[in-house]
Amino acid sequence: MFFKWLTCRFLGYYNGKLHKFSLDENHNFVLTEITDNVPSILIVSRSFYKEQAKEYPIENKAELKKLLQLEFSDENHSYFHHWESVNEKSQVNIWQFDKSIPKSNIMLPETLLLALTADKHQVTAVSDDNVDLLYVGRLAETIVSLPASSLINTSRRFSTSVGITISGTTRVIPSADTSLMAFNESKIDNAKTEHSNVESLTGDNTFANHVVQGVKRLSLPVLSSFIRLPKNESKLQLLKNISLPLFLSLSLYLALSSAYLTAKQYNLQQKLSRQSEEVSQALGQQQLFDQQWAAYSANKAFFAMAENKAPFWLIIADLFPEAQFNNIRIVDERFVLRGKTLNATSLLELLSKKPQVMDAKFDFPTRKQRNLDSFVISFKLQIPTVIVNEIDNRKGGE
Repeated sequence: MFFKWLTCRFLGYYNGKLHKFSLDENHNFVLTEITDNVPSILIVSRSFYKEQAKEYPIENKAELKKLLQLEFSDENHSYFHHWESVNEKSQVNIWQFDKSIPKSNIMLPETLLLALTADKHQVTAVSDDNVDLLYVGRLAETIVSLPASSLINTSRRFSTSVGITISGTTRVIPSADTSLMAFNESKIDNAKTEHSNVESLTGDNTFANHVVQGVKRLSLPVLSSFIRLPKNESKLQLLKNISLPLFLSLSLYLALSSAYLTAKQYNLQQKLSRQSEEVSQALGQQQLFDQQWAAYSANKAFFAMAENKAPFWLIIADLFPEAQFNNIRIVDERFVLRGKTLNATSLLELLSKKPQVMDAKFDFPTRKQRNLDSFVISFKLQIPTVIVNEIDNRKGGE
């Protein structure tokens, strides 16, 4: 499909009238007449150029090119292509286009394209309303063609006149002016009468389709023969012609690029600003969370400590009548009691009898002062369930 788009966009045909290539409903190429905008590549009808097939006893391509340029130096519309050399002779085709042809970047002869789509020893007859108009074939490596005349009105007479030995079918195609609907079964029957062997005709057997196939088979060396570099005096004008559009295009590109980059930068700055605000909010939330977590941890530690100390006061409450306490501390999860009592040993026994107390002992020997024993007793508390039961017992006693 891309090739078809290129063909319709850049390829045209000239036979006294200017045509462009279009696609019909069956996606076959058809010719549509136009009046302006000459296509970049123009296929020219045989009526508007002269075609020659020559042999030169020169095999060196550079020398042959110099000779051809010298021979056709006065012909600005002459093009030539060097085919393969045969028997130490260079096979050359020369095409001299009419000066009335609309100016185009590349001009291609229709006979070249028709020959490229045919077999090497096959003759192509271009017909219109049961009348042959043109014969195209290949002699050795060159392309030969002749318009039909009263003497040359069949493909066999054409092949005899140019020295071609036909080894295949004669291909009959409609001319550019013949519609496919007019090229019907009666035309095929008449073609079989005129020619000894006729190739079968199909729905895509249109002149436009054949020349487009020829364009597809153009090799780069053949195509380059029809591309002519401008002369020195034309280069400055060509440079002027392309410099202004190029400068305008470049300026437009730079302006659009600058506008795009400016818009892109503004958009990124807006996104960055929004993201900065979101990050600030997130950091604020994180800071608030850290503060609340610190407060929660402190409260949790406080209540855990308070919960662990609450049973202690239930125990120490029973000891207040028996002793005077100067100091109460917690060292390595042990409650240390320092004070005075009448009998420190009895106080230790009373403390040891408490079910929630374990490992009660004197940390230092007792001393006797004014009929009172000075003591330092330490102990640990057991699991909270025992303490809970003790609290419940106390509440029940009350």
